[in-house]
Parts: sequence; structure tokens; C-alpha cells
Amino acid sequence: MKLQTGNPAPQVSGQAFWLGRPEGEIFAFNLKDFPGKRVVLAFYPGDFTPVCTVEMCDFGDNIGSLAKLNALVVGISMDPVAKHGEFARKYNLNFPLIDDSDRKIGEAYGVTGNILMPTHKRALFIIDEKGNLAWKKVELASVFRTEAKEVARALEALG
Repeated sequence: MKLQTGNPAPQVSGQAFWLGRPEGEIFAFNLKDFPGKRVVLAFYPGDFTPVCTVEMCDFGDNIGSLAKLNALVVGISMDPVAKHGEFARKYNLNFPLIDDSDRKIGEAYGVTGNILMPTHKRALFIIDEKGNLAWKKVELASVFRTEAKEVARALEALG
């Protein structure tokens, strides 16, 4: 099934790590817990890989400007939540990182890899305040990435 902008976004839930979260850094993330918020889903191949590290650090460095646009960044890869914790601590990533090792979220968004690339594709989805898919970008190859400032422009364009 191809996801179309304007349609309801598939549900997102799973074990996550969020550095410094007062209620506990490891928790059960559920998209439904963030009503009225724009959510930027950032699918990436894996923690500690060169391009993924640059991409996630870019989001971390720009988390304040994205928050001013009413957006929560959520990283999603197939890495386990414990590895997400190590990754977040090393690079001070203060946003949720979801464990999608069962591939359910990636499959719902059509970004699971194949036998040649068994990780998620690098992709971004913006879910609006009503839970609809508002914007998407799937990279042709995992070596390409979209900068946080481009995501900010997409958020601004949504009004």
C-alpha cells in the first residue's frame, strides 16, 4: 500500500528511548500520546553509522527550532532500545528513538529494506496535528539524507 499525503498516518508504537525523559528514559511510545503535535518520523538504517549519526545529530542540534514549529522528532530504526540509549547518550540526542526490530512500523510506512539492505530505508514523514500524513521523502539511497532545515521549511509550508 502506497501512503498518500492527506490520508491518516499508520499507527506508530513501540519501545523507545528518550534521553532525559523525567518519566523514564525507556518507555512505550505511542503516536496517539501526542495529539495536537506535528510529528517528524525519521527512519534511518542504524545507530552509530556515519550518515545516520550526522543525520540524527543534525536533528538534535535543531530540535529547538523544530519544536517552535510544534514538531516532535522521532527516530526509528531496527536497533534495540538499549543501543538507542547508548547512541542518544553519546551524541546527546534529546528526542525519542524507537526500536522497530520487528519491522512493523517500517512495513506500515513502506520503508523496510530488502535482502541486499536489511535495514530501513532513510525516509522522513511529517504527521500533522490531526494524525494525517502531511509530507514525505524517501531517499533513493541510504547515503543521501535530508537536513533538518529542509524539514523545517516543509513544516513552515504546512502553515
